[in-house]
Amino acid sequence: MRWDDTTSKWIKEKGEITDLLTGADYTKIITTQVSGYGIFTIALAEKDNPAPPTDLIIYNAISPNNNGKNDSFHIKGIDKYPDNRVEIYNRWGVKVYDALSYNENDVMF
Repeated sequence: MRWDDTTSKWIKEKGEITDLLTGADYTKIITTQVSGYGIFTIALAEKDNPAPPTDLIIYNAISPNNNGKNDSFHIKGIDKYPDNRVEIYNRWGVKVYDALSYNENDVMF
C-alpha cells in the first residue's frame, strides 16, 4: 500500500509474497513495482482460521412447492448466531440472495 498525497488515498500496489530465500533472516518477503511516490506500508498477516461450527447443519436443497417440506432454505442451528450473514450464489457465481440475521421465521430464502 502507498499513500498518495495528490489524491489523499491509499493506493494498492498489489505486491507478491515470495518464499524464503536461502540464508535469509525472514520467512516471506513482499515485492512489487510501485507506480509513484509516497509513504509505503508493508505487512504480512496470518489469518486465524477457526474451525467451522459443528452445531450448524446446512441443507442444500429446496423445493418451494408449498407442500410443507423443504419450502425454504433451512439452516439448522442458525438461531444460535443472530448476527449472521447468509449469501446464496447460483452455479455461475452470481449472488441471488443476501440477508443479515437469517432465521427460520421472517428472514429466510
